[in-house]
Amino acid sequence: MTGKTKERPQLNKMIVDLNKDDTVYYESAGRLGRSLKDLKDLIDIIEQLVNKGVRVVIVKEGIDTDRVVHTNYC
Repeated sequence: MTGKTKERPQLNKMIVDLNKDDTVYYESAGRLGRSLKDLKDLIDIIEQLVNKGVRVVIVKEGIDTDRVVHTNYC
């Protein structure tokens, strides 16, 4: 759990309550924070959810963890 989620008990409750194959939709990443520290916290939260098998969709930014593109460079 990040310091930011400790300050946001409802976000932490959501993270705990989510199960594999659930999906979380955010309107915008800006709803979760506005600074570089908040961006790191957002990445940590997404990683934590994906590791639980939860799909994360951030609509405005076009992020969908079920549609991650893997690029191989030669």
